[in-house]
Amino acid sequence: MQKLDYYKKCTTHDIKVAPELLSKVSLKTTEYFSADKGYDSDDFRKIITEQSVKAIIPKKRNTKANNNHMDWYIYKIRH
Repeated sequence: MQKLDYYKKCTTHDIKVAPELLSKVSLKTTEYFSADKGYDSDDFRKIITEQSVKAIIPKKRNTKANNNHMDWYIYKIRH
């Protein structure tokens, strides 16, 4: 297999695999779940909030909704 073909098959956006990964992690002691705009998905937010955790994920620029839900302090200290 050529190197380029290998990378085409192995690359995917994180949001496509994040829900499955999150389902394998316990968030029982977690108060906030912070992620960048790449994780802007209502379905992903729902998975987080169903575990009684507040999702700190900004909306993408092209989204009609605003970012009034954001706690920017928590978002900025996520690293």
